[in-house]
Amino acid sequence: CERLQNIINNLLKTSRLESTEIKPKVQKEDLSFLINFCVHELQALAERRKQSIKLDIHDNLFVNMEKEEIHDVLSNILTNAIKYTPPKGKIEVKTELKKDFVVVSVSDNGIGFTEEQKKMIFQQFGKIERYGKGLDLGIDGTGLGLYISKRIVEMHDGKIWMESEGKSKGSTFYFTLPTAKR
Repeated sequence: CERLQNIINNLLKTSRLESTEIKPKVQKEDLSFLINFCVHELQALAERRKQSIKLDIHDNLFVNMEKEEIHDVLSNILTNAIKYTPPKGKIEVKTELKKDFVVVSVSDNGIGFTEEQKKMIFQQFGKIERYGKGLDLGIDGTGLGLYISKRIVEMHDGKIWMESEGKSKGSTFYFTLPTAKR
């Protein structure tokens, strides 16, 4: 029942994000606060899997964003890192300041991606069946999370991408957001 509700919610969100007339209601918000909030929300899930989440983020990172939308992006990327990293694994969230934007990265030492999988992950219904030791978390995805995240980040004039050196070599997801003008 909960899985069906998630599918319906993601389909509705996808439909809304594909409307060219809807623009995010961005305002100056503290991204570092939101990152800390998202990590705190998911900490129990990581602890249940005996994973550690390390933060290396700047304080007072003011960017132009719709907070609820970027919360969804962060939660999706972090949840995926937790799901696809084996027990006792490590996850790290970092920020990097550039001239006009902030880069957020979420790295893990999880199961990684093949070249073929890399081509699919940001596509609509780009769900990849991922199996591995210790990955029996019981959290099923819809194949829409990273597609939705991509749409949200792009609507915020940002970019999203990932890097992985291959299967069993972990991955790093990145996204950018414009810094708020002072």
